[in-house]
Amino acid sequence: MAVVGGRATALVEWLEATFIVDVEQNLDVATDLLRVPDDVAKAVRVVPRKPTAASLTFVLTPFRGIFLHAGLLHDFHFPVCGCDACDDDVTDLMDDLEWTVRTVVSGGYSERLDLWPGQWVENKLNEPGVRMSSGRSRIGEISPARVKFTRKGLPPAGIWSPWPLRPQGTDVADSASEHAPAGH
Repeated sequence: MAVVGGRATALVEWLEATFIVDVEQNLDVATDLLRVPDDVAKAVRVVPRKPTAASLTFVLTPFRGIFLHAGLLHDFHFPVCGCDACDDDVTDLMDDLEWTVRTVVSGGYSERLDLWPGQWVENKLNEPGVRMSSGRSRIGEISPARVKFTRKGLPPAGIWSPWPLRPQGTDVADSASEHAPAGH
């Protein structure tokens, strides 16, 4: 799974170089996950500087690979299981990870709380003409505090916006200085 960790690091670097974001690398950001694994090796949160764009949190574990938290309500797992018997193809996993990240940052990700009648949490990734994936789970699987926060934090209609692009010719240091408080 070293390939998986290397690809996640490359994706974070690409996000930072391409979009206007804040990056926080700290094991504490693993708490963005709905269920935090016991064996977190590395955790990186990438937050676009646009409040209606979904953040991404990459959490690497030694055994299970990558957990990717998107927006407020969903965790994607690469691989889903990770045991030897499942024998996941690493190339396919990396393609899925890259597609998921690309779809989120391009504004093709949505989440919603369906509070009645079934009490569902729903998510959808949609890259028109390429691929679509969706899922749902019961609200009871999510803490009441997170549900309350999510009700206030979801964008209109639950559709996350595309991430803001970094202007061409600027680098991460240029962008950081543009957003620094006066006098710094």
